[in-house]
Amino acid sequence: QNWLRGVYLITKVEEDTGEVAFPLERPSQLEQLKEMMNDHNADDDQCSWESPDGTEYCLQPEGSLAGIQQDQLRTAVNQLVTPCRLVFKPKNNTLNTNTCADDKVTAVNLSRPFVPRGSLLTRATEIIATAKASTVDVTYYRGGPCDNESIVSCLVLGGRRTGYTLVHSGNFKKALLLAKRNAIQSKLEGRNQIAVGQAVVLQHLQQRPDLNGKRGLVQAYCESDGRFEVRLAEEERPESSSASTTPPASQPPAAIANIKRVKPINLKPQSSGIGKNGTVYAFVGDARWTRAQLLGEIAKSSWGLCQAQIPSDLFLPENERYAAVQPRLVYAPISEMSQYSNDNDDNDQTESDETDMVALRRGALEAANYVHGGGGGTDDDDDDEEDYDDEGQ
Repeated sequence: QNWLRGVYLITKVEEDTGEVAFPLERPSQLEQLKEMMNDHNADDDQCSWESPDGTEYCLQPEGSLAGIQQDQLRTAVNQLVTPCRLVFKPKNNTLNTNTCADDKVTAVNLSRPFVPRGSLLTRATEIIATAKASTVDVTYYRGGPCDNESIVSCLVLGGRRTGYTLVHSGNFKKALLLAKRNAIQSKLEGRNQIAVGQAVVLQHLQQRPDLNGKRGLVQAYCESDGRFEVRLAEEERPESSSASTTPPASQPPAAIANIKRVKPINLKPQSSGIGKNGTVYAFVGDARWTRAQLLGEIAKSSWGLCQAQIPSDLFLPENERYAAVQPRLVYAPISEMSQYSNDNDDNDQTESDETDMVALRRGALEAANYVHGGGGGTDDDDDDEEDYDDEGQ
């Protein structure tokens, strides 16, 4: 359901501090956590629980309890209502022995859209109504196996550097308001009814007529010169490199984003309508690993890696995204850790695959238990920005 032909976008890498956060959406989740703390602290007023490895985690005055005095935490917890977020840290964690191997990596699946039902649909509808964002285009995705009964993160089209903005901690309302603002601002004077986050086509350029007809995504508006930053879809191209750093022929070249600064009059909306009303991708659940766990799966060739090409990858229908990224994927070299070996016959390989799938499921559950809880994105590429005037100038 989650892994096969999945296209995952890495959304967060967090340093491991030992902190554990619980985003609680339903009253039953909050009651379960209260019972867990009561069982561990039956004879005192402490708020803590013990993990299977014996580590004691103490409730912190953070999250929904920010500003509460330590001796008032239990009273405050008993008065909490969902949705809320509780944060715990290891007791007596004076010596941090964690390494980068325990850093937390989070990703969401871009190839599993679905129609929500039941309580999930009810909660989402209530939030949309509260935000007065019924006109915003929302697509729901099964983001992964962890926290897969609630919206854990959102992607809003539009944002400098990456072309999108990530909203974490399941703040669906914040994502809706951002998308709604992007759409409303298209009606401002001089914007030519173009919204940040909208799919557009370049037109009437005289200095660069070769770009007329090119598709792109509006990622920002520059107040200083009245131009839009447009991230072109067809202009992904290899980075320049010296002979000593040229990648092997088998490795796809890296791409850098080509961003043009264009006057509103030189843009027209794409017929697809993407982003016209503001667009939110809401991810129900996500996938989580420790850094060491993910690197181990990559070493086994369980995962291929490539650089996201935005907006090209997002313009495609979800069922075509896997095929589109497949030629760009880079896998770990064949080694003793590789998942497939020429020495295995078909029966051995089938048995190996079944064993690996069991291990992957176990690893996902362990990651969910370990990192339960866990705007614009960041990009280290050098953007190529150019200015173009409208026709006649």
